[in-house]
Amino acid sequence: MDFHAAAFNAAARHNAAMQKNRQKTEAALLYPGRGREICRYPGTMPMLRNRDEIREDKSFDQVTEAILQRDQPRIADLFYGMVARDGRSIGDALSVVAAAEAPFVNVPCHINIRDGNIALTNNDHTLLGLRASTCLMPYLPEKYRLLPLLQSVWYIGAGLDIWNQLLYKYPGRYATMKGVAVPPPSYGPKVWLEDMPPIHEDGTTEERLHSYMIATMTGDSRRAHGLFLGLAEDPAARPGLRETIEFLGLIDLQETVIGRKARNTGHKAIRARAVTDLANATRPAHKTMLEQAIKALDEQLSTV
Repeated sequence: MDFHAAAFNAAARHNAAMQKNRQKTEAALLYPGRGREICRYPGTMPMLRNRDEIREDKSFDQVTEAILQRDQPRIADLFYGMVARDGRSIGDALSVVAAAEAPFVNVPCHINIRDGNIALTNNDHTLLGLRASTCLMPYLPEKYRLLPLLQSVWYIGAGLDIWNQLLYKYPGRYATMKGVAVPPPSYGPKVWLEDMPPIHEDGTTEERLHSYMIATMTGDSRRAHGLFLGLAEDPAARPGLRETIEFLGLIDLQETVIGRKARNTGHKAIRARAVTDLANATRPAHKTMLEQAIKALDEQLSTV
């Protein structure tokens, strides 16, 4: 074996070992005691608390107010305060932020018509940012570990009401990136989908999941929302619900690209994975375990 091949193999073994250690640390970081990997398939982790429970959180109203005012520094500071000053878990802080922004990042439809052409409306940038940042955290030095999440939380104020942003009726990233100055409106972001009560249908879990799938594919957002909430209340149904959400995201590719001849970058598939990963990431983690995981990762990195 020549020098280059030996060096390549040694580097590959080293990288594999480091990746394994990082995965263990990721599991300890957000899922202490489970030995599972973040951003994989935790499977048995609980989904998000329901919105009524999260509304009782002392930080919920403050975060909601900051989001509605598009006060990006304050949103980031509130998130930082929950974690660094109050000693709360990343999962708790993510629960509050995701629940506060949720009403304002929906759209009435993911398809619009411009000059006779089908145009897609992707509204998931804040969600994707939170998911990516959560996965990135364990790979950063300790003092920079919160930076990805703080950047994603900062962005929320620019990612509201994407439908009206694209019509230049609400300020945000789309108008900014296209050089259009949209003045601050006297109204807040449009809430396109109001909260629905859970729908509990008779039948087996498989039958209820099928009803949820049909409601989603036919564009019945309200019914799909209610069926989702009803299924999510049942811990035994959550693994199947997670798989159904991700499957719906994948099959949307063939529906939009092949069936409707519309450009699609796979946002729905990525969004579905972001939903399930963030639901798993909101499991409470004790601060001491978080600190231990961070210390363990830093010790590993210092030996590289």
